[in-house]
Amino acid sequence: MHIEPIGEEEQLIQQVSSEDCALVATFASAKRRREALAWRAALYRLIGTTVQTSYDEWGAPTIVGSRLHIGVSHSRTHVAVILSEEPCAVDIESLDRDFSKAFERYLTPSEQALSTDMHYPAVAWCAKEALYKLHRRGIDDITRELSIIEADLTNGRLRGSIKGSAPIDILVRKVEGHIVATIG
Repeated sequence: MHIEPIGEEEQLIQQVSSEDCALVATFASAKRRREALAWRAALYRLIGTTVQTSYDEWGAPTIVGSRLHIGVSHSRTHVAVILSEEPCAVDIESLDRDFSKAFERYLTPSEQALSTDMHYPAVAWCAKEALYKLHRRGIDDITRELSIIEADLTNGRLRGSIKGSAPIDILVRKVEGHIVATIG
């Protein structure tokens, strides 16, 4: 996995391919352009070369012609990229965000009781986002269809499931003022 600050658009343009620049030039939002350029630049640094990227039918990024799976996430200031030979996912969120107000909307009472750690609302959000990204299909009810079944924040490990699937390991850590959850 690779995490780095999101640079300025002018700098990022120099770190990606002309195809990437042409694609992001179609984005109206400067914020969206920077995010798209940042994850591609981070990916190229991670693998050591430029590659062609695309999106699958669920909007998840892919590497064209590669057996590698990719997961991408960004906060306001940082981008996270994960690569794996197996399906993978990542979510990154700033610890400055207040997740406690929405805590009850995305966690069941049993999930809420798994930890009293002050960062657990952010950790749980990231874990559920990583599960959602791993699933790569629509979810109707995040509290019912994506579950956190164990939480050991001391060791940075959670276990979750998607629609009652076998348990899925989720690694969580704090990096540069962020919570990062990874699967794969």
